[in-house]
Amino acid sequence: MERQTADGVDVGVTSVNATSHSDWLTIAEVATVLRIPSSTAYELARTGRIPNVKIGRHRRVSREWLEGLAAKGPAPQLPNSVSSRPAWEGTHA
Repeated sequence: MERQTADGVDVGVTSVNATSHSDWLTIAEVATVLRIPSSTAYELARTGRIPNVKIGRHRRVSREWLEGLAAKGPAPQLPNSVSSRPAWEGTHA
């Protein structure tokens, strides 16, 4: 068995199944796919809104979950007449 590498760096993982490596994504990879800041993705993972497993200090997201999210399609958009700001903020001139 050969050791898996990521970007040329030996990560010390011995491969049993070559496809298992791609079944899990880092939070940064999820952020890239979702086109959101990494900090937002980490916060969503930390609070459980992005399901993940924590391995030591590292979090991983199932590729299957991400593909399921994509299959649901885009989130519905607010109508143009609805403000995204809370009513108590009011308008500032």
